[in-house]
Amino acid sequence: MNFSQRHGHSPATKAIQIESMDQDLRTSLWNVIYAFVFADGELDYKIVATNDYCKEISCGLFHQVFKRPIDTIPVTFHSVVSITREHIEKAKWYEIYDLIEYFIDFLKKKDQQTAIGFIEVLNKNLERESSGYRILNFEVSPITSQEELQAIDEAISQSISQSAISPGVNTHLSTALRMLSDRKNPDYRNSIKESISAVEAHCKKISKTQVATLSDALKVLERRGGLHPALKSGFSAIYGFTSDANGIRHALMEESELKFADAKFMLVSCSAFINYLIEKYP
Repeated sequence: MNFSQRHGHSPATKAIQIESMDQDLRTSLWNVIYAFVFADGELDYKIVATNDYCKEISCGLFHQVFKRPIDTIPVTFHSVVSITREHIEKAKWYEIYDLIEYFIDFLKKKDQQTAIGFIEVLNKNLERESSGYRILNFEVSPITSQEELQAIDEAISQSISQSAISPGVNTHLSTALRMLSDRKNPDYRNSIKESISAVEAHCKKISKTQVATLSDALKVLERRGGLHPALKSGFSAIYGFTSDANGIRHALMEESELKFADAKFMLVSCSAFINYLIEKYP
């Protein structure tokens, strides 16, 4: 807590910024972007057309992010930097997160370790400025706690490293996260479906059976020993919820009333359960 907060001149905590972005957050994000993407002073006055790095990033920004004709790209890279800063100052909150994802993808193609460092610093700034979003699996995702973020990240990471053990799990979890994280058109119903499908895929694999449902696979694991009956019953009940609630796993009969909280709970719970199963049945 700094001086102004200790002495009551500014709030000790800020409200979590969901579907909004204040000036402090915009400035923090710009500073991180500048440090990782634009900070090389020699680039400032390069001619865009004669420098491969400047040309690549400028064309990408104008075509993918700004939606402007690429023949209107300024001559000097310094002007592109200024346009990018102005975009962060004036754009809608979700457009800035789109821009961040563009830079993450750009840096990942150049050097994955640089992209990871960029994400680490971004997440620190997002947390400090009370953003309701973090970078997870190279995408901007809504979160409410570090524990939830860690559970999802660990499950996705393990499903990549252990793809031979759990085929399909990474695809289901990544899809569930993407549908939950879509800032314009979130698909909570199908996010829940993908989360539970990830558990189902992993359970079928480790139970060495292709039985029809998750409940059947859980029964096989229970008979093998080690899976507590309460855990089996709990996830069987959750599976039942996804079969009944708003037609998640069946034909959609009426408009869904599912919310972000429902989809987030399912993704976090399924991720945590997959982490448990990976440890329990290596």
